[in-house]
Amino acid sequence: QADRSEIYTIDEAEKVAGTPVSSEEPAQAGLILGGQAKGSVVTALDDPTRGLANTSAFAQAPYKAKLGLDYVGQPTLAAGVGRFGSFVGGGISFSFSDMLGNHNLDTVIQADSVSGFTDIGALLGYINRSRRLQWGLQLGQAPYVTGGYSVGTGTLDGQPVYIEQSQIERQIDRRLAGVAYYPFNPTMRVEGYAGVRHLSFDSRLETNVFDYYSGQLVAREREDLPSLDSLTLGEGSLALVRDTSAFGATSPVVGQRFRLEVSPVVGSVNYTGVLADFRQYLMPVRLVTLAGRLMHFGRYGAGGEDPRMSPLFLGYPSQVRGYDFGSFSASECGSTADGSCPVFDRLLGSRMLVANAEIRMPLLTPFRARKRNPYGPVPIEIGAFFDAGVAWDSKTTPSFAGGERDFVKSVGAVARVNVFGILIFEIDYAKPLDRPGKGAFFQFNFLAGF
Repeated sequence: QADRSEIYTIDEAEKVAGTPVSSEEPAQAGLILGGQAKGSVVTALDDPTRGLANTSAFAQAPYKAKLGLDYVGQPTLAAGVGRFGSFVGGGISFSFSDMLGNHNLDTVIQADSVSGFTDIGALLGYINRSRRLQWGLQLGQAPYVTGGYSVGTGTLDGQPVYIEQSQIERQIDRRLAGVAYYPFNPTMRVEGYAGVRHLSFDSRLETNVFDYYSGQLVAREREDLPSLDSLTLGEGSLALVRDTSAFGATSPVVGQRFRLEVSPVVGSVNYTGVLADFRQYLMPVRLVTLAGRLMHFGRYGAGGEDPRMSPLFLGYPSQVRGYDFGSFSASECGSTADGSCPVFDRLLGSRMLVANAEIRMPLLTPFRARKRNPYGPVPIEIGAFFDAGVAWDSKTTPSFAGGERDFVKSVGAVARVNVFGILIFEIDYAKPLDRPGKGAFFQFNFLAGF
């Protein structure tokens, strides 16, 4: 019968005492009853060193780390036409390490050509893990291209024409830095960073003029616009990090994470960045996780709001869902004398506070609660969320400090899928609670759960 236990006893003293083993024919524990300790297999077992090399003849030498190629990232190639003109681009990455994994070298290169700008993005990163104090170097360049687009009608040589204008803004970010990590234990470490960063800016206006009736291109003009002065910055940071979380298929499921960081910046602008990020994951019911996060980041100091630096934006999907940049329309802005958009501008600032709460579980939990793999053949996680956040600067004050900047909030549902262990695809159905004219809508991102 299942779950039955049996107890056996020996009452006779002679059997408990045992009998001596015969010296003439040693017992062979590997033999079946009635077997004989002879044959080629028994002979080979009696001489286990036969055929092995003489270890005294081995040459010995100290270990020397040599980098070898671990893998090549999937090459990419893209081409097309968009509102800013034609574009073509591609990239590839390589990863190298030594046999013990103490030395790691990662390289990435990407080339893009957008509307006449040809940019090279590259990253070279080295990490030395041979001792407890780990250190590394980073060298990189990253181009960023954004802009605006407008259309209208006019006249050229007395003829009606259709006019398209694109303003292209380009920023090149170059940096050289050193990093260091010192773990106190498996869950807590201190991190340091110091480097030099240079940012340059370009601006260009492109105008295409088409015949109003035939659509034929009749004129094209490209004009270089005045651009912002470049920035040269010395950067540093010191952070205390703790992480006891366990990651599921798409998100952390239990444990705790926090990061406390101070990052001063000097040079063309001077400010100090302050980050406090605390996250907690509880599992009150098996496979059901309650996740919470409270995060503050701010740029403090005279240069924290320099116009050459992009302001912090609260509406990214990783912060407050339902307020994504592309989801706003001109009708939400209303009519203001200065042309501003208050419903959008409240998401910008030099400081922010974000709070998130989420309940998450594997999609198949109700059906596979007793199975070893609760996610099933396709790792899918579902959940519901509540996000809230407020952004402010030196001229405004958040509502929790008695000011006029109120929190923006959203609720919704989320689903994440792990795509072959390569990336995590997230779908949000978000309802912003502080956009009266906006209903619930879908957002799609490649993003793991916070």
